[in-house]
Amino acid sequence: YKVRNYKAFLVNPPSGMNFFWNIGKRLINEDQRAKVEFNEGSDAGKLFEFANRSQVEKKYGGTMPDMT
Repeated sequence: YKVRNYKAFLVNPPSGMNFFWNIGKRLINEDQRAKVEFNEGSDAGKLFEFANRSQVEKKYGGTMPDMT
């Protein structure tokens, strides 16, 4: 189902995720790689072009209360 995902945002991914991404991105085409975006810290990058701030927790830059 490679055409079903429009965009994936990974905010504060574990450090090992970058290692696996560097290996895995070689196996997919450029269009699929462009659908994945990594963001560190409270910087949500382009996330708010696709999601409303009320749907994102405060710790990621949104306005929704942080979940515990």
